[in-house]
Amino acid sequence: MLCAIGMWLERYLIIVPLSEPASLCAGCLHASWVEWSMLAGLSAGFVLALVLFSKFFPIISIWEMEKEDREKEKMN
Repeated sequence: MLCAIGMWLERYLIIVPLSEPASLCAGCLHASWVEWSMLAGLSAGFVLALVLFSKFFPIISIWEMEKEDREKEKMN
């Protein structure tokens, strides 16, 4: 029972402050240099992970490309 009350209280404390009119102001929030640098770093990390993934696991299978080349040579 205490666990359920604690979970309800946690949700209440997360949701209620966000629904105040002052926090809904679109022009009130400005990102600092720390937030912009975190965005840039995480974006660069995502691009690096994508490039490394495509290097180790090619998007176009080399086996399929070699097979197509062999079929083209047989047709000529």
